Amino acid sequence: MVGKIFKMKNQSDSTNGIVSALLNFSDLEEKDRYTINALRNALAHSYSLTNISEKEKYYEHSRHLFAYHITGAFPLIQYSDNEWNGGYYQIESRTWIQINKLFNLIEIIVKSILGKIGNDEIELQMDIAELETRYYINY
Repeated sequence: MVGKIFKMKNQSDSTNGIVSALLNFSDLEEKDRYTINALRNALAHSYSLTNISEKEKYYEHSRHLFAYHITGAFPLIQYSDNEWNGGYYQIESRTWIQINKLFNLIEIIVKSILGKIGNDEIELQMDIAELETRYYINY
């Protein structure tokens, strides 16, 4: 939602919502941004930890067999030395995601947005009527 709702002022960004949010509100490198997007796509589209993009232009950073680290001193993303080729028996090629650090990243993004709102650096990408219609919360 963040990348669809907010954008940096004077910036036209045509990337998808997650990549846009990570680009504008985190310090992740491009490969990591597309890897997080691939994790979201795996969970949302195939309800699994595998992402095989159907769009050839996204293969470089989007084809992953994911697994989770839940504790320990691991980086947010730990890549295998061998790229996953889409085979389900190639488990040594997993991309590991440290879940606690992923949650911390989300908190960092929220704090970044709040700071940028306070500094008048970002704006809405849609009008209030659309925002309320898309993301209505009864309060």
